[in-house]
Amino acid sequence: MLLFILVACNGSVKFDTSTGMVTTGVGLSCSDVYLTGDQGKIKNRILIYGQSAFLNFNNIRGFKKENGRVYPGMEVRILDKDKKTVVHKDDLYKDQDGFDIDPLLLQTDFTAGRPMKSAEKYTLSVRIWDKKNTKSQFTAKVDFKLVHNIDIKVKTTDAECQEAYLFSDDQGKTIIDQWVGPREKVYLLMEGLEGFTEEEGMVAAGLSMLLTDAKGTKIIDEKDLLEDNPQSAESFKKQLAPNFRLAGDEIKNPVNCVIEVWDKKGNSRIKVETKVKLRAL
Repeated sequence: MLLFILVACNGSVKFDTSTGMVTTGVGLSCSDVYLTGDQGKIKNRILIYGQSAFLNFNNIRGFKKENGRVYPGMEVRILDKDKKTVVHKDDLYKDQDGFDIDPLLLQTDFTAGRPMKSAEKYTLSVRIWDKKNTKSQFTAKVDFKLVHNIDIKVKTTDAECQEAYLFSDDQGKTIIDQWVGPREKVYLLMEGLEGFTEEEGMVAAGLSMLLTDAKGTKIIDEKDLLEDNPQSAESFKKQLAPNFRLAGDEIKNPVNCVIEVWDKKGNSRIKVETKVKLRAL
């Protein structure tokens, strides 16, 4: 790891060449600032759409103490390539009555999902300040790229599906390694659907689901989950959320999942295909 450190009269600026992290401290300093995900540190600055991540500030110090406690504030922004703010949280610690932990680790978590889009670049910017000495602050900025999960294939005909990803209802987060637990409720979420016929604010669509294991055994075979129930065009465009659960020792990995959506009053069609692996009990 190579660090460039610039020292000015009012603080210091550090640039980590291995992660692209730029930090600035005035009155506050930090031993290490880094991104983490489920698999540990994220050094390549690439996140999969829907992935959750943390920006960690390890051993941040310099706060004024009152009765043995320190009182940080933390503002978080995510900016798009045009420097427009797409996510903003003014103070993650506004309801926190200080900390008496030493060394102090501060974290912010975020989900790389809507309103962000895959195949785009963003900047995560975090400002920490001392609520008992507002002149003291520490900032960190890092660019990252948001990508589509390459294990999920989307094919469209006269239609558009902006994003498709697996989401665990049980864990409350996106699945990026394709592993699912027994009886875990898993959604294959599809967002940004366009090209379907609209009549009086409604869409008449079909939705099929076919899951087969490595032996070719059909686990789920639903011909039309929506049946004859028109969907609100607004909610349909925003997100479709078919879901499934897997269980049973007889299931052989991997399980192939095929979801198809079609326009019952037109030619538009979307096919999403992926493979998941069932964990043993």
